[in-house]
Amino acid sequence: MRLSERLFAIFHRQDREDPVARLLDRFIIWVVCLSAAGALLETPANTPILSGLLHGLDWAATLLLSVEYLIRLSVAHHHPRLTGKKLRRARFAVYPLSVVDLVAI
Repeated sequence: MRLSERLFAIFHRQDREDPVARLLDRFIIWVVCLSAAGALLETPANTPILSGLLHGLDWAATLLLSVEYLIRLSVAHHHPRLTGKKLRRARFAVYPLSVVDLVAI
């Protein structure tokens, strides 16, 4: 199995029992939850240290989720439900859940 095929299997959850895919899903869920918690805790009354920590958490989450999205986009040409070899990545990018992911970043 080539690297791009393995990444597709992991990032698009082809095998529900794959421990790496399950770990990745849990990690992404934690990143989103921590980012949301940080956004809720961010107020003007925070100390400079806490504000810096929350700001750093926000940037780290944005970076991680951006990398995750770019990997999913780069291996989208393996997606069996997307037709047409040349436009699979473009079709994946306009898929409703992909648009939601992009807007969320």
